[in-house]
Amino acid sequence: MKYFHYSIFSLAFVIYIITAFNSTGNYHFDEHYQILEFAGLKLGFNEVSDLPWEYNAQIRPTLQPAFCVLLFSVLNSFHLSDPYIQVLCLRIMMAIGYLVTICIFIQSTLSLVDKKFRHAYIFLSYFLWFLPFLNVRFSSESSSGLLFLLATGLLLGRRYPHLLIGFILGLSFICRFQSAFLIIGILAWYLIIQKAKKSDMFSLVAGCILAIGLGVLIDHWYYGYWLFTPVNYFYMNIYKGIASEFGRAPWYFYIIEILMAPNIIIGVILLLSLILLMYYKPQSFLIWVILPFLIAHSVIAHKEDRFLFPLINFIPLLLVLAWQESGIRFNKIYYALAGILLFINFTALIVMSFHPMDAGAKNITQYIHRHYHDQEVKMVFSTYTNPYKRLYAIHLRENFYMDNNVEEVYIKDKILLNGKVLLVLEKDEEDDPDNQRIINKYHLKRITQGMPDWVYKVSHYYNFKSPSMLILYGND
Repeated sequence: MKYFHYSIFSLAFVIYIITAFNSTGNYHFDEHYQILEFAGLKLGFNEVSDLPWEYNAQIRPTLQPAFCVLLFSVLNSFHLSDPYIQVLCLRIMMAIGYLVTICIFIQSTLSLVDKKFRHAYIFLSYFLWFLPFLNVRFSSESSSGLLFLLATGLLLGRRYPHLLIGFILGLSFICRFQSAFLIIGILAWYLIIQKAKKSDMFSLVAGCILAIGLGVLIDHWYYGYWLFTPVNYFYMNIYKGIASEFGRAPWYFYIIEILMAPNIIIGVILLLSLILLMYYKPQSFLIWVILPFLIAHSVIAHKEDRFLFPLINFIPLLLVLAWQESGIRFNKIYYALAGILLFINFTALIVMSFHPMDAGAKNITQYIHRHYHDQEVKMVFSTYTNPYKRLYAIHLRENFYMDNNVEEVYIKDKILLNGKVLLVLEKDEEDDPDNQRIINKYHLKRITQGMPDWVYKVSHYYNFKSPSMLILYGND
């Protein structure tokens, strides 16, 4: 078993690093604006007016921006100031962090799994198709999920100080406040089901408080005065309902997401597994962690699929334990179904290892940054294709990536274009007559694109979060 785990881990390391290199951009804009642009205030490339509304509302915990300030300052001292290298370092760091944490979690939970299911459990823990590309993200959801998974693995392993585990749980909370529901769930399970000692519970809670105290100190350093961002967050987003202004969804939203987001076949199996484990093993820590988190998020009006990302690395164990407890035996039908699922999973895993986020926008800006840094450029864009400003309806720029030599020109503006001209279009816009006139007038040729053609084509057969693909034209 150790050799099998080592082999799978080694292969996973390769897949995760490939994914870290290719998964440019961000899954959601908060991943960029509330971390990298927040860090820019301390690094000197942003003013307060450049930041999103969360800054003035003082609801954003600043542990992650502070980490970026520290990391980027160190990289700058070694003359590694390229923003694309710096965010790549973040993704590689997350990839390695998750690989180590998954390994620890497997070692702590392997005894829960029958021997005949252990190979499947280890395989799924590393290679369930959506895990690598979500785990390499330096988002609040992925960072909080990493820390909570680590704390849970250490708690189940029973070999580490409870104060340390509590501290890691607290760090999970200050990365993302909604993780409080995960923490409450695991602590309740440990106290009620595991009959934890009072001294151990005290150490866990004390560790949480220490981490939260660290968060308060970091927020004071960042904002310039004392405040408690969790209270501000609750007041603005829940009490005043500002989060609901960004969209409301019915209570069953997450049921639909669980079914549809990972692929309908996998989604049905996942939902059935949760129901089966609730029936057969309601005392499982998985149930105590997942249910409070799901219920709390279902009650809150504003819902997004990413809010469930802190749970995704528990899915492999959930699937295996549910199958194990159900007592269902394999026959020809199940082997055929398993073969179909392996094919779907393997295809999606490979595609997402090469799939950038956000239509490959950051691959476009990286190309411009590396090939045209020494000349003035006029970059023409259509309504939805400015790779430096992906939030079209909000006047927020991505100053972290912005090149001062690039002049942004809206395609409908009557501006004389001369010198180096670049045009960014979505793939679906290439045949538009107006765009073709510009291409022909300035003798533009396709230079590069946001992702490989085969990735773009195959991704349409899955429920991937990519609206289109950006194409870069130039008059080279």
